[in-house]
Amino acid sequence: MIITTKDKKRIFKSALIKMIIIIAFFIVLLLMFKYAIQGENPKDMPFYIESITVASTADSIKKDNANFLWCGDLVQINDIYLKVDKNEDKSGAIKNIYINNFQIEKPIYPVDTNINKIYPMSDNIVYPDENLQEINFAGSDKTDLENLTVGNQGGTIGFRFLLTNLGEYTSNENQITYDGTLLQKLNITLEQIKCKISFDCIIETDKGIKYETQISVDVPSGDIIKDGYSIKELPATDLIFKRV
Repeated sequence: MIITTKDKKRIFKSALIKMIIIIAFFIVLLLMFKYAIQGENPKDMPFYIESITVASTADSIKKDNANFLWCGDLVQINDIYLKVDKNEDKSGAIKNIYINNFQIEKPIYPVDTNINKIYPMSDNIVYPDENLQEINFAGSDKTDLENLTVGNQGGTIGFRFLLTNLGEYTSNENQITYDGTLLQKLNITLEQIKCKISFDCIIETDKGIKYETQISVDVPSGDIIKDGYSIKELPATDLIFKRV
């Protein structure tokens, strides 16, 4: 069989097309793999999380008891704040920010600890019984944690994470301090209440694009049993955002 010049050109063209398809396929796979690891480039996003702040302490839910001046159920409190900033060279506004998919690594003490996630800045809702599954901050002119709004050009949002059922504290002292030092009065150690909370944060823009990341923080933020109160700011440079 004689292969003509025309046949050679056809074979070469066919092989070239196949090679281009294979290369394009591997480039797409490489980009998908890179995106799965690195996610969105923060510089390409209109909004990003600048920092995470965790403030920890303890409190007592007061109860009536005629035998004691002070009586209450101890709770350990963790306020978690997310500072959302805008890339100045990008246009757009925040439509909603969702916080959901809470995952809790339970502490050692006690085994049946009840874990609640609640809004942190409401005078009307302090320690509700419900265990919230999602918090939605709507984009608005300004940030208002009590009314669950966030500035549409950025702002600081947050929620409160409680450990409850830590025990009842009673005292006839003239004065007591309501902070983390209360825990040592029930012989609760820091190691017993340490745990990790993970959750998803989704930033939705006015263009309908949603950027999602997962955040994990260790609580309490410091030695509240010794110091009473602790606040710690965490960098957010390692957060990976993906479109959903």
